[in-house]
Amino acid sequence: MGVYSPYFDSNTSWYPNADVYQDLYGLQPGSAVVAQHPDWILHDQNGNWLYIPWNCGGGSCPSLAGDITNPAFRAWWISQAQATLSRGNYKGIWIDDVNMEFRVSDGWSNQIAPMDSATGQPMTWDAWRTYVAQFVWQIRQAFPNNELLENTIWFAGPAGVRDNDWAIQQQIATATNLNLERGIASDPGLTGGTGDWSVYQYFAYVDRVHALGPGVTFEQYALDTQGMQYGLASYFMVSNGNDRIGDTTSSPSNWWSGYDVDLGAPLGARTYNNGVFERIFANGIVLLGEPGLATQTVSLPATFTTLDGSSVNSVSLGGWQGVVLLGSTSPSAPSAPSAPSAPSAPSAPAPGGGIARYLSDINPAYTFNSWGVLQKDASVMGGPISLDGFRYQKGLGVHAYSELHYPMYGNCSSMTATVGVDDEVPAGMGWLSFQVWADGNKLYDSGPLVSGNAAPSFQVNLTGYQNLGLVVTNGIFQAAAWQVPVDHADWANAIINCAN
Repeated sequence: MGVYSPYFDSNTSWYPNADVYQDLYGLQPGSAVVAQHPDWILHDQNGNWLYIPWNCGGGSCPSLAGDITNPAFRAWWISQAQATLSRGNYKGIWIDDVNMEFRVSDGWSNQIAPMDSATGQPMTWDAWRTYVAQFVWQIRQAFPNNELLENTIWFAGPAGVRDNDWAIQQQIATATNLNLERGIASDPGLTGGTGDWSVYQYFAYVDRVHALGPGVTFEQYALDTQGMQYGLASYFMVSNGNDRIGDTTSSPSNWWSGYDVDLGAPLGARTYNNGVFERIFANGIVLLGEPGLATQTVSLPATFTTLDGSSVNSVSLGGWQGVVLLGSTSPSAPSAPSAPSAPSAPSAPAPGGGIARYLSDINPAYTFNSWGVLQKDASVMGGPISLDGFRYQKGLGVHAYSELHYPMYGNCSSMTATVGVDDEVPAGMGWLSFQVWADGNKLYDSGPLVSGNAAPSFQVNLTGYQNLGLVVTNGIFQAAAWQVPVDHADWANAIINCAN
C-alpha cells in the first residue's frame, strides 16, 4: 500500500509493508517551509514562483515546485523522509513526481522553464533530467535498505531516445519499483500496432526496466469487471514476479476474485500476432486484445475455465479486452525449433550429448537495438568483431541499450561468450554492462566495460530455463552517449548448448 504520514505511523505495527508518500519536489503554499525558505521555490525569469502542473486554477496550484538543484532543499527533503520513517515501521518511500519529463508550470498549468541557478539561464530539458537523476541517486544513497517506489512517466526522454537516455537509466536504477499511473487498463491514449504510443511499446518499456533491475506497478483506477480483467491480463504479459498491480476500485470489502488467480510459472515470454498478445503459464493462458482490435474468435488447444467458471474451447476477443484462462497447458507446450537445415557455423557436442550452436546462426524471437540494427558475425557498424586486439569470426554486434530474446523451452544446458566494447570505438569510451537473463533471473553481469578493457569470457548454466535474454545496458554514470553513437557492444563467440 501507498500510505500517508502521520495517519499511518501507528498502523505500521500491524502492516509493515507500506510505502509512505513524499513528493519529490512539491511544497504546499502557505507551509512553514515555504515561509522560511522562499529561495527553495523554482521561479521564472520575472521571479514568479512556479508550480507542479496538477489541478491548477485561478492562477495557482496545490503544489509549488521546489528547487531540486538546491543542496539545502535536497538535504531537508532527506531529513523529512528520515523523520517519517523513524515514526513507524515503513517498508520504504512512495516518491511522487519523479518526472523525467518537464513538469513545471505557472498557476494555469502552462509549462514554464524555471531559471537554472547553475547557469542563470532558463533550464533545459537535458539539465532537468540530470538534476532529477542526481537527486534520486542521492536519496538512494541515504536509504540503501529501503524500498523506493518512484512514480514516473514511461514515455519520458528525448524523441527517438526515451528511456535510453543516460539520466533516465540512472533514475530507473535507483528505484526498487516504478509506479506507472494508469497502467494499461486506465490509459485511453494507448493504441494498437507497434508505434510510439502502443501497448506493444509500453510492454517493451517494462522489459527494459526489468533489465535494469526494478519491478513495475500498474496503478489503475475506475475499472469495471472487464477493465479489471484487461488490467490483470496486461500484468501477466510482463510480470517477472517482482511486479504489482494496483486497482483503486477494489478493497478488502469490495474484492474481485480474479486477483486471487494463480497461473503458476510462465512457460515463456509473451507473443504478439496480429494484434493479440498471448502468454502461456503452467496453469493457464492469458490473452490480450490491443486497442482497436476487431473482435475475433481465438481457438484454444484444450478446454479451459474462465474466471467466471465457464468451460470453453474458444474465446471471443476484441480490443481493450483481456482474457485469463485456467487449465493445463501441457497440450499447447511449444516444441523446440528445429535446427537450421544448413547451419553456417560448425556444431560441436555439448554436455549431455547436446549440440553447440552459435547464436548468430539463430534468429532471436525479439530484438531491440537503440541505434542501428543487430549484426550477425559483425560489429554494429558492419565491420569485423574485434575485442582487445583480437578478431572473432562469429558473434553478435549490437548497440546499447539492446535486448535479444531466444526461446529455449527447457532444452538447453549452457551458454558461453566473450563480451566487450568493439575496438572500433576509441579507447576508454563506451561504458557498457553485459547481462544474461533467463526467466527473469540475472545469471551474469559483466559490470561496466569500456573500449580497450580486457574482454571477459563467461559460462552460465541454462538447465531448465525457458527463455534466454541478452541485455547490454549503459553504466550508471554513462555520459550522454546517444549524442555520439559509441556504445558498440559485441557478444563474441556466443554459443548455446541445447539438446536439439
